[in-house]
Amino acid sequence: IYAERKFDFGLGAKLEFEQGTLGGGRLTGKESLPLDFESEYITINAKASFDILNKLFGKGDDLSDHKFYFNAEIGIGLTFFRSISTWRPEGTEQGQVRSYVGYTVVDENPPTQRYQLEDKDSPAVALNIPVGFTAGYRVNYKTDITLSYTLNNLATDRLDAWDRDFSTNDKYSYF
Repeated sequence: IYAERKFDFGLGAKLEFEQGTLGGGRLTGKESLPLDFESEYITINAKASFDILNKLFGKGDDLSDHKFYFNAEIGIGLTFFRSISTWRPEGTEQGQVRSYVGYTVVDENPPTQRYQLEDKDSPAVALNIPVGFTAGYRVNYKTDITLSYTLNNLATDRLDAWDRDFSTNDKYSYF
């Protein structure tokens, strides 16, 4: 969900709220077992936008003249998330929790790295730098039809509950 306001000179501001789940998996290496992860997240962003299309083709600043637009966007925000990663071993019980963020467990130090989740805890928080674009058609002065793409660059490596010193921070995108 978002609210947007256009200003002069092709500039605009957008406030966004996102909520969703992410899921995936990774092969960790030849000698390691494959992993799956699932994350629940809520993101709140504030973005600045610039209408590239109308500036390139010399349209005026009067918004009533613009039917099509293409906005480049960049912003800053916060992402609140909980995630778990589970082992996917061949021939054994699936879904054993390997790592977690935003949950409490029955035993903090199990004899093997197989945790049992007890309850939800407060979510982790990460700084988010979203970049993307919105292409749209202005039907009338109150209604637009839009397509958006956003790449969310997080300041954490724990969105997939897998944190390593030699890997980069996590990202996710949507269209």
